Amino acid sequence: MPLGRSGELLVSALGDLGIDEMAAYINVVRCHPIDNKLPARAARLCATFLYRDIERLDPEMVLLLGKTAFVAVLGNEAKWAGTLWEYEFDGTIYAATWHPAYVLRRPNLEKEWRGHIALAASLL
Repeated sequence: MPLGRSGELLVSALGDLGIDEMAAYINVVRCHPIDNKLPARAARLCATFLYRDIERLDPEMVLLLGKTAFVAVLGNEAKWAGTLWEYEFDGTIYAATWHPAYVLRRPNLEKEWRGHIALAASLL
């Protein structure tokens, strides 16, 4: 279960779409970045666990929330645009958008962010 204001915002956005938080594998962070900085070596080590989980769970979609998740999973910071981004690989859809904490700091983005979540859900 997600915690804090960011988690509440995510659960609210999913709930508005009829997605039960328990039906989603939320918070796949295996290594929390210190001071919100995740060195490349640490990201690679942490991503190993995540890749195993993705392979084992075989999800229809992986929703990446924020730049840290995007870079850790897809490994290319250059492609991060900060808006909804989608990619399909090996039968799994990967979608990325802003992290809810970012949206909480920029309330004017919430409506657009909720639209990103809804669009990502519509890809299923």
